Amino acid sequence: MKKIPLKAYERKTEKKSDLRKLREEGFVPAVIYGEGVEESKTVSVAHGELLRLLRKRRYEDFLIDLEVEETKEKFITLLQDVQFHPVTDRIIHADFYSVSLEKPIYAKIPVHLVGEARGVKEGGVLYQVLHEIEIEAKPLDLPSVIEVDVTELEIGDSIHVGDIKIEGDVKVITPPEETVVTVSEPEKVVEAAPAEEELEEEEAPAEEEGKETEVKEEEKKEE
Repeated sequence: MKKIPLKAYERKTEKKSDLRKLREEGFVPAVIYGEGVEESKTVSVAHGELLRLLRKRRYEDFLIDLEVEETKEKFITLLQDVQFHPVTDRIIHADFYSVSLEKPIYAKIPVHLVGEARGVKEGGVLYQVLHEIEIEAKPLDLPSVIEVDVTELEIGDSIHVGDIKIEGDVKVITPPEETVVTVSEPEKVVEAAPAEEELEEEEAPAEEEGKETEVKEEEKKEE
């Protein structure tokens, strides 16, 4: 798994007014904890830089090489948690988990599908059931993304976790029987039968017409 650098800045206050001002200036309050961190370290990072990393993480995972500007301390971290404002959707807090490069860790790696399934060309529908696979490995042995080739899938075929080969010294934690992707037959559109009320409404005018005809015939007889 590759490393991406990110600059952090010391933060010495937890007062709400100071945190609000920090956010207004374009920074996100954050905390570093984990391996090599005796006590949680409070820092801040630029909102724009963190948002860029979040967008990138949709497609691949990575380690964050976090350096604190004032002390020049460096931490190899995973972005563990991110909190968003419920109204503005801006990032309001982030947690960075410091890891040791020599110790295995757990991570959820994104799954990307590659190719166009044969079954789709024949009219089938492809469904990606699983979007992440959890594995255990040393940080630098973790893959950034797991690619799954779906080219050979016919209608009715599936690929399970146990079918995927992941290179390197890694242990797959997600159960092997879990389905990653499948190709199904297209859903058939069945026209619903007319409701009883609709049938009654259609029959009612016919009955009224019948009654009118009977009345007219009786009037003719009387004449």
